[in-house]
Amino acid sequence: MYLIAIILFVAVSRPVLAEEERNCDPRAGLTDGSCYLRPEAPWWKCQRDSYYVPPTTPDQQRRLKDFGLGRFFPKAPGPDRMDDKLLRSDLIKWFGRPLRSSSKKVRANPQDPYDKALRVITTWEYPGFRITTAAEESNPDIVWIDGGEVFDAKVSLGHGVRVGQSIERWARQFGRPACREGVPPFSKDRLAYEEASYFACTENKTCAGAYQVELYIDASGKVVRMTWSLAPMH
Repeated sequence: MYLIAIILFVAVSRPVLAEEERNCDPRAGLTDGSCYLRPEAPWWKCQRDSYYVPPTTPDQQRRLKDFGLGRFFPKAPGPDRMDDKLLRSDLIKWFGRPLRSSSKKVRANPQDPYDKALRVITTWEYPGFRITTAAEESNPDIVWIDGGEVFDAKVSLGHGVRVGQSIERWARQFGRPACREGVPPFSKDRLAYEEASYFACTENKTCAGAYQVELYIDASGKVVRMTWSLAPMH
């Protein structure tokens, strides 16, 4: 009876031992190559051969539209609002006094060597986030919001997402972002939501509304920083 018990124990243990041998112990001396199979990388690692963006649902599309068009604007979401101009004093009313601010002048149309017009770009620093405004040099008190950045989990972003959460949480809300192309094959720490279809045009046919949301992630897949920028279209 004791001998039968030993035989049964060996028979039951053999699959377990075989499974243990496939766990890449270099002393196992396996020759079937099973130990050399590399685990599949998470989707947000942006490996060219395996990256796939599944279709987004209507709810994800709606949330992304509201989120992308609604960053750093106190009014209700909408493409017409993205071309709004406001007084510097109104900006302070909405966001409060900044911790600090800095300004610089840049060419309004750098592609046109004959256009000497300048714009004033101002960065406003607040606890956990910063915003960037632009203004014509000829009228620096009238500004528009050009971009922003959030780097603290205490800053509310709405739609159930925050800096500090897993990229999986963002993907559930808005769908998977695209890998941000940079250093070949991809930039390993950036993912982006981009939209160029929502825009409004002024009387001079200058259009605005293409936006980009970039997410910077760490090695564990946690979002550590979010940037938003408004891209003008002419």
